[in-house]
Amino acid sequence: MKLHSGTSDRQLDRLEQEMHIWAKSNNRDFEADSFMITKVTCMDKNRVEVEMEVTHKSNFQDSAVKMRRNRAFFFALRDTLAKVNVELAKPVE
Repeated sequence: MKLHSGTSDRQLDRLEQEMHIWAKSNNRDFEADSFMITKVTCMDKNRVEVEMEVTHKSNFQDSAVKMRRNRAFFFALRDTLAKVNVELAKPVE
């Protein structure tokens, strides 16, 4: 995910903490404490790229369950980004 370059380390720490809380509260589908920011790369003066991981429980044979989990994670991440005031980077034109 590409974020605005003004994103601070403190904001990323808070994002990680909030997503840990979310994973714990959704421990039926996700491993508690599994959310982790794994890599931060400076793309240019306006963008940083952040990679993150979260571990799902069970297997991925049921595609409906997989899609529901991915959707839940996406919306939780979107809401948490807003909560900690982290902006997505604008697309490069």
